[in-house]
Amino acid sequence: MEIPPFQLHHWAARRRGRSVIGRIFAAATREPRRRQPMVIAGLGHGGGIVGNMRPRLAWLFLSGIFLAIGACASLAASGVASPTGPAVECHDPTPPNELVRGANVTVVDGDTVRARVEGRNELVRLIGIDAPETRSLPHMDRQARSWSRSRETVRALGEQAKAYAMARLDRRDVGLSTDVRTRDRYGRLLAYVWLPDDVLFNRLIVEDGYAVASPFPPNVRYAALLRSCEDQARIGGRGLWRPR
Repeated sequence: MEIPPFQLHHWAARRRGRSVIGRIFAAATREPRRRQPMVIAGLGHGGGIVGNMRPRLAWLFLSGIFLAIGACASLAASGVASPTGPAVECHDPTPPNELVRGANVTVVDGDTVRARVEGRNELVRLIGIDAPETRSLPHMDRQARSWSRSRETVRALGEQAKAYAMARLDRRDVGLSTDVRTRDRYGRLLAYVWLPDDVLFNRLIVEDGYAVASPFPPNVRYAALLRSCEDQARIGGRGLWRPR
């Protein structure tokens, strides 16, 4: 039977329409194939949360668990304090074998002193701590916000921290040790200050609550130790952390 040309053209057009529009419609309305539950060794088909997950979700779930375990292990290895308590005890570390002598110390404030070091007069900024300011500086405003105290209270605490440092350092000779970076952008010598009996003053002033731990990479040799000492000062309500 011969098909008239106009009918043949119409039939071909309908077939082309089905091949494009029909496929799109069928794909949109087709019921998705059911995936079999992922079976994990030891769990079976009814093996709890993971056993009934789709493969992709199950792997995401397991990956999250492994990442959490890795993060906890990393924190433990780095000595960072955990939420349940300090990971490092607050006690004096062994001082380095070679200490530089800082002679005739003059206290500027709780975390800064002047000293004669290798024939030069140096302004020395103590590493890893931050004591309350005694002067009206922008940093005093930041401390007031961080500690939820007024500027007047911060200034009064700064005077206490200065008096604390003067009682232990002023007009004395001390030992100095450095870390990765030896000077800051202001040219100050960055150092840990050691008393004659191998007591780390940076640690002592934080433990007694007249300064806080303030790590500033890359100088973080005793960062975990200082954080632990700050936690003890907070718990004991000493210095800055006395009840109001």
